[in-house]
Amino acid sequence: MENFIDNLKRYFWIINILLITLCAYFASQIFTDYLCRKLRVTPKVSLSSAKVATVPEVSPQRDLSFYSVITERNIFNSRASEMMAEAGIAALSGPVVESSLKATLLGTVASQFTEFSFAVIQDSVSQQVGIYRVGDLILNEAKVIVIEPKRVIIIRNGKQESLLVFEKEEQIVSSKPSAPAPPGEVTVRQVEENRYEIDRREFEASTDNLAELMTQARVVPNMKGGKVKGYKIFAIKPNSLYAKIGLKNGDVIERVNELQISSPEQALEIFQQLKNESHFQIDLLRRGRKESITYAVR
Repeated sequence: MENFIDNLKRYFWIINILLITLCAYFASQIFTDYLCRKLRVTPKVSLSSAKVATVPEVSPQRDLSFYSVITERNIFNSRASEMMAEAGIAALSGPVVESSLKATLLGTVASQFTEFSFAVIQDSVSQQVGIYRVGDLILNEAKVIVIEPKRVIIIRNGKQESLLVFEKEEQIVSSKPSAPAPPGEVTVRQVEENRYEIDRREFEASTDNLAELMTQARVVPNMKGGKVKGYKIFAIKPNSLYAKIGLKNGDVIERVNELQISSPEQALEIFQQLKNESHFQIDLLRRGRKESITYAVR
């Protein structure tokens, strides 16, 4: 027993160190936990600072003029302003008066598609005939803005004027049909179903008077796949050259002398060439069927 007490006294300092170490460890853990609780931040929700969802106020309905600045400044890079300027009628108003322009309207082809409408106009001084579309200049002093079946509206000196289809005075005064040809004087003769003989005198007289010829029927572009595939003829007047040579309402003239007609300029060029031809052929579409008619000019 005495030996045990002696040994315990001998190693008591070791036990003290262990106890002190354990106390220091537990004290540090307690202090660490205390600091963590103090330093931990708990977010506080303030009802006064919360955002409240609001319904956006509906703007009052405005007149379309309010948004004109969009088109005026062209912020979307559109061609609206340019197209209006080209048409020339945006800011114009007032009556359309008959024009004194030195030009004669021989005829028009008016389509529902503006780009396919055109007018045949002759310079009254030089007698030169040209094809004009919407936006084109006539004699460098008038711009075409509208093409109608028998009228063209132009802008000249800032005013709207009109060119009317030229017709002979006797055509306007007299409504009686022309007298039939004397017996034995047949100007156009049908030889076979699709073969005709034409008297050269009548043929030359008809082709020389383009204005009268263009009033004897109506012609419109025949559209297929967004392109012109010939020209459709209708409203053919009785006793006209068109009727005499066997053309019928609804015929689509596709080619003349194997030259395809895809533009008014090409049609006018072919027409000019026919004056010197003794034979020619018209390829057409009639009621969905392709047919060819041949002519001999004698």
